[in-house]
Amino acid sequence: MNYPTALSADGSTYAYGLSNESNSAYSMMVNENPGPEFKRVGRPVLSRDGACVAYKATKDGVEWFVLSNGRQEGPAFEDVTDPAVSADGRVVAFAGEADPPTLFVGERRVPIERLPLRIFLSRDGSAWGLVGKNTVTTAEGRSESFDEIRGGEFSPGGDKALFAGRRGEKWFVIAGGKRFDAPGLISEPVWNKDGSRVGFGALLGQELWWKVISTN
Repeated sequence: MNYPTALSADGSTYAYGLSNESNSAYSMMVNENPGPEFKRVGRPVLSRDGACVAYKATKDGVEWFVLSNGRQEGPAFEDVTDPAVSADGRVVAFAGEADPPTLFVGERRVPIERLPLRIFLSRDGSAWGLVGKNTVTTAEGRSESFDEIRGGEFSPGGDKALFAGRRGEKWFVIAGGKRFDAPGLISEPVWNKDGSRVGFGALLGQELWWKVISTN
């Protein structure tokens, strides 16, 4: 049994969790090189150049911790999120189930209300975002509430968060705090290179369209 493969942005490195024949232990395979064995491992996350591979793991199934290139990041907890990694691999972020729950961003420690579903970082790791069931939270504050959240990423400059939110059957794209109508959104929105526009897939009637909107 193995987990889905993660690929670095430059295509140089891939990683996936692989179980032994008895399914009693897992290793993280990086370009076919196995790492140490654990009882369980999580989904791997890679830096842009593949030099940093981070994932969560447990030795006993009770306490979880995050490793990056074999080095443990922070303490172990009853539960931790999958990590996020900055583009250059210098900053690793994750949240642990403590009292209160705590977000770890490199050397920074930020108390939070609850473990998020996912964490995302700006390219340089200076800004963080938390994707919850109904809201997205950054250091700037919490978004309005939605029935469903998709995506979560920062603009190339790291100053604006982007995600999609659904209320009932209506979808919206939220970019830098601005809300835009999104007819029939079916893909997570993405930034263009300079952060001035956002693209996403939309189903209009029976036709699939690639929509591009200006965020200025």
